[in-house]
This record gives sequence, structure tokens and C-alpha cells, in this order.
Amino acid sequence: MKLAYMYATPDVGHSKVTAIQGDLEPTLEHIRRTGYTGVEFLVRDPSVLDVAAIEDAVAKAGLDVPAICTGEVYGEDLISFADPEPARRKEAIRRMKAAQALAERFGASVNVGRLRGRFTEGIHPDQTMDWIRQAVTECANAY
Repeated sequence: MKLAYMYATPDVGHSKVTAIQGDLEPTLEHIRRTGYTGVEFLVRDPSVLDVAAIEDAVAKAGLDVPAICTGEVYGEDLISFADPEPARRKEAIRRMKAAQALAERFGASVNVGRLRGRFTEGIHPDQTMDWIRQAVTECANAY
């Protein structure tokens, strides 16, 4: 069995997401020394990340990357596939595709998590589910 620890990438702003935190390279090394064999990256906007630095740090630490987690797209920015505003749904899709591109570099999976969104008062649940379905379909067909 392999164990992975979730690390919030530098684009994630608040400090209470994970217990082990800090600059990328020394933190990944600390995660490895703690006994983990992998690291899951928790992202907010993967398009702003220094992917080369991430790849380098992962290689130096000798960790696997099993997953990219997108929960903080919603957690920090409240952007989701279920947002009533079309521009915000489009941004959620853009960020998911950026997470997919990052995941592809590591052969990792992407966790949709809170990015899927929530039901909103005044919006019929069927409409919300249709928005989510459309977004997931578009992202799935992108890769």
C-alpha cells in the first residue's frame, strides 16, 4: 500500500488546509521523510503554477503524485460547475482543464470535489445537475 499526503500548492492562499506546509522542495522532502510515498497536490488555479519547479521537487523527493485535488477552486474562490453565472462556470471548466494538464504530467487522477458545486436556492436541482453534467462531459472529452 502507498500513502500520499495532500500538499496545498502556492496558489492556495489560506494556511489551514493541511498540517504540513511550507516551501515546495523542503516540504516535499519532509513529507517523504515522514513516511509518505506520494503527494496529492491541492490546487486553486493550476495555470499560475511553476510546473517545472513542481516536477523537479517531486523528482528530488522521490514521491509519486497519485492525484490533483481541485477543492480549493471552490473553497477559496467559490467557483464551480454549478454556479448560476455562465462566466463562473466557464472559469471552473478552465481551471479543471488546467488541473487535468497538470495531472497528465504525472500520470495522476483529478479529484473534482467541491468544484462540482452546490444546489442554489431558486435554481431547480435539475438545472444544477445539467450544468454539472455539461461541465464534467466537456472536461472528460478534453483528455
